[in-house]
Amino acid sequence: MAKYYYDKYTVEQIWEPDPSKWNWKHYERDSNPVKVSTGISFNGSTFTLTGTTEEMNVNSPEGMVRYYGGYTTAFRARRVINGWIERDRAFAEDVTKKSVRGTVVQSNIQAENGTYPSNGIHTDGYWYVRGSAVPTNTAPSMPGAFTAPTGDLEIGDSKVISWGRSTDAENNISRYRLEVSINGGAFTLIANVTSPSYTYTIPTAANIKFRVRAEDSGGLTSSYRESAVFTVTKPKYYWSKYNEKSVPEEPEKWNWKSEGDSLPVDRTGGTSITLSGDPVSPFRLIGPQVNLYNLPVGSSVYDEKGRIAYRYLKIEGHGYKAAIRHSAYLSDVTYESVRGDLVQSGIIAAEGSYPIDGKYTDGFWYVRGSKVNMSIAPPSPFSTPATGAILEPKQALTLTFGASTAPSISAYEVQYRYNENPWANVGTHTNTLTRAFTVTEDKTLKTVEFRVRAKNTSNVYSDYIYSEVFTVQHNKIPSITLNTDNNKTLYENDSFVIEGTALEPDVGDVLIVYYKINGGLARGFATKVSDGTAMSYKETLTFKSGKLHRGETAITDTLKEGTPYTLDVWAEDNQGGKSEIETRTFYVVPNRPPTLSIDAIEEASGLIDSDKVTINGMSADPDGNNVTVRYRINEETAVQIHNGPAGPFTFDVQLSKLKDGENTIVVEAIDTHDFKVSKTITLNKSPNQTPLAKSVQRYTIVPPAGNAKVVYLWLERDASERVQVDISMTNGTEPESFVPMIWNDEDSKEDPQPVTIAPGIVEDFFKFQSEVPAEKIAIQLSWTGDKPLFKVTGALLK
Repeated sequence: MAKYYYDKYTVEQIWEPDPSKWNWKHYERDSNPVKVSTGISFNGSTFTLTGTTEEMNVNSPEGMVRYYGGYTTAFRARRVINGWIERDRAFAEDVTKKSVRGTVVQSNIQAENGTYPSNGIHTDGYWYVRGSAVPTNTAPSMPGAFTAPTGDLEIGDSKVISWGRSTDAENNISRYRLEVSINGGAFTLIANVTSPSYTYTIPTAANIKFRVRAEDSGGLTSSYRESAVFTVTKPKYYWSKYNEKSVPEEPEKWNWKSEGDSLPVDRTGGTSITLSGDPVSPFRLIGPQVNLYNLPVGSSVYDEKGRIAYRYLKIEGHGYKAAIRHSAYLSDVTYESVRGDLVQSGIIAAEGSYPIDGKYTDGFWYVRGSKVNMSIAPPSPFSTPATGAILEPKQALTLTFGASTAPSISAYEVQYRYNENPWANVGTHTNTLTRAFTVTEDKTLKTVEFRVRAKNTSNVYSDYIYSEVFTVQHNKIPSITLNTDNNKTLYENDSFVIEGTALEPDVGDVLIVYYKINGGLARGFATKVSDGTAMSYKETLTFKSGKLHRGETAITDTLKEGTPYTLDVWAEDNQGGKSEIETRTFYVVPNRPPTLSIDAIEEASGLIDSDKVTINGMSADPDGNNVTVRYRINEETAVQIHNGPAGPFTFDVQLSKLKDGENTIVVEAIDTHDFKVSKTITLNKSPNQTPLAKSVQRYTIVPPAGNAKVVYLWLERDASERVQVDISMTNGTEPESFVPMIWNDEDSKEDPQPVTIAPGIVEDFFKFQSEVPAEKIAIQLSWTGDKPLFKVTGALLK
């Protein structure tokens, strides 16, 4: 996909200039004419009428809007609607704002088309404007020809392998890949370097060949450039040949014999002994005379008597100090071979032909001199600046490198260059290993590199040793601290606070703090034009419904329990500087809904409306939240039955609340985070419409209020049938006592008549009043005919 340059801007809020988009609130209506203005403006704190003034009345055109003042912080709008002048009011806080592009934050951001808006606000809160397309990247050219190393290639030599620079249309070459083939074998990597040279130690081989290619920052590479095949030889040296001679070894190495006797520790002698060459008295004391008593344990003093030498060794143990005597004769003196007189010098031979400094098999002593190859060993690499260092303008450096191993060094020549310009000397040439250097303030000079070579007193030079290419950081990098705890665990509705401080050292640069969650979208949330002091930042996210939210907007996908997630926070400035990234790990425990179970409901028959159905159940919450349990019958309002820790619950449903036919009872459990679960119960209420066909029916009534004094009874029966109704009203352990209920027709007390409710069906009304309220009520119906009763209903009064 094509890439474009984008410019990034801040987003500014300005007052919406169109009053019709303000949040007007209705105030009142009026019919009185009023002088109004055709326009209104707002400057951020006060309102001002604009335009011309005219009269508005109820005859003004429908929908006309004009403005009327009175306060600096509140104004009214007049609208003609349906012949009335409606009055709306807007205060300063009702004036809406709109987003517009602010000041530039960063220019020439390269991104694929569609990454940011062409001209608008992105999800990171910044305004982006798309510019021209980014040119297509092209591969760099093949590097230039190899420069033959100085002198012969001898094993162990450090040689500078150099080649011509590659070119690149986009000027984005990142490195050169240098490889070597030894004795015709496969090419293997030597090094990836940024400059077109590398100091290589010649290996043990018969021949070697090099090749190099250029690579750019876009991942494109050039073809390889190959060198000629170089012959490798053993290095040749100048050797000097000497006679061998033997000399006595140090006395400590002689073959001393223990005398086996202990002498007093207070013994005076010489600190060393040697041979005199006198056959009569061959031993001679040398060094100062000392007392053994004053020497450390293990020390020796020497004495001599003609042809015998004595050594007294100080010992200490078991609470005493003593000296053990050893003796040595001339025959006990040992000898070692050393170099004697010079026989011949300037012998040229390959390395390994003779010892470096020692006796050879021909019986002569040889000493290796300088190399025949006139290219001397180069200096060791630069140690200052350190590898990877970023240099700052006006920074004072002490360039430091290692010494050459070549003898007779007269000077080290140190040079520098900026932006691959011509090389220039660093100070004067001396044989010291340091040079003072001050980094430029010129912002056009963005890179600098150094090189050094050695020269001996014969004016023979080594190869150059190159430093890496250092970046001159004219823009100082921001720094950041992050106070957010590591390994924090978030539960439902927990806050995840991202806070700390950020510092932009360059005054006037724009500092922006970003964060991203688990490698997702980078979000800028704090900015400041630097004044050289630290800026505090803070962003509060909320974990709810399994996601992190910024306000009401989810900024992550659903997060899982037990998975480590990362928070990355860093700061950038508008010059491309970026701080180190601070990282924190966090975990989440998403809230889970409660669970709900309902016990089986026993079926029951013969119930009447005053009866009830008891429903039992159990709620549970896997996260230990409190739970609210409520139920709703059909479309009625929900009734709460529990609020607190999850557990068992019970409630009663009055049959009088149910309708005939199917009823639904929905039971809900809701935790403290509004996570909900529900169960639906279906109850069928079937009226018993089977006619009473028996000659005697008995009913026991339990008063809902505990007792009752008055009983009403209605009977639906066949018109040809007569019914006897008896009632018993007792308390405690009193036996039942039935008496007739009064057949009562209020229209005719003396000759009561039933009420006809359908062809052949009549309704009787009975009532009975006890002298005292009764707890136990029984009703007995009896009749002699064969016609049934259709319906029995009643009521109780206290």
